[in-house]
Amino acid sequence: MSPVNQTIVRGTARFRYLPLLISIMFLIPISPALARGQETTTCATPDPFVTLGGGTCVNGGWLPPGMIIPPPPPPGPPPPPAAGECATPDPFVALGGGTCVNGGWLPPGMIIPPPQPPEPPPPPAGGACGTPDPFVTLGGGTCVNGGWLPPGMVIPAPSHTLTLTLIQGEELSGPWAGTATTSGGYSCTLTGQSMKCGPLTVLDGTTVVFTVALAPQLVDLGHPIRPSATTGCDAVSETTCEVLMNRDRSVTIAIGWDVSPVAMINALDPGLLHSASWGGGLRDAKAFVERRHTLN
Repeated sequence: MSPVNQTIVRGTARFRYLPLLISIMFLIPISPALARGQETTTCATPDPFVTLGGGTCVNGGWLPPGMIIPPPPPPGPPPPPAAGECATPDPFVALGGGTCVNGGWLPPGMIIPPPQPPEPPPPPAGGACGTPDPFVTLGGGTCVNGGWLPPGMVIPAPSHTLTLTLIQGEELSGPWAGTATTSGGYSCTLTGQSMKCGPLTVLDGTTVVFTVALAPQLVDLGHPIRPSATTGCDAVSETTCEVLMNRDRSVTIAIGWDVSPVAMINALDPGLLHSASWGGGLRDAKAFVERRHTLN
């Protein structure tokens, strides 16, 4: 056989055994870890599942053969942009570039609004103090209306405001005039149709008594207070008005009423009551009016 023919025969023999070699390659056992593409060196301990065919090393731990490898967790959301940073591209590049403010874009030339001031803290509850007691070392203070009083200090009683208005009572022949007074030197005088008196500050629980007196020239013509037109008093008479100050109060006192016929008769010349011509009639009228006024 010529050398050329020998070469062809040997080449043909090689191709004859090629399918057999490929079949033998697929029959060789492959490591489970290598088959899964896992790195066995990531586990610090030996494979405990060798006798079962070999485990799989996942994230530093061994999984038994046949167990499905859990998928990796999904990636978390991207971190929020830092204060003043915008997560989107500048949409105003063609206009010269915008300004990123609080994560949003402002067009060029727009004034950046100033930051909002922080909201003030809520006020402490009624009577509660928002700060620690500064008098602990002295024995402890007292919290009053949100502030601390030192130990031993008398807690002031709450106060209320009394508003007084004087008005005309019953006008028959002209306006009345009079003055309302109370303890402590407070007074207010009516000379016209009405008078808005100054406010009076009184401690809680105090009873204020207003005493009303007519002007001297009107004393004999009627009563200082007209009760039916007076409002705001807890107790009222023809001369006084009482008010209990357990809250802010408003009082209106009507000054002057009921021009007394007795006073008018007494204001006449006493000689007329004893005249022979018509004195008897005046005396009878005076007695009748006195009885009628007493009954009323």
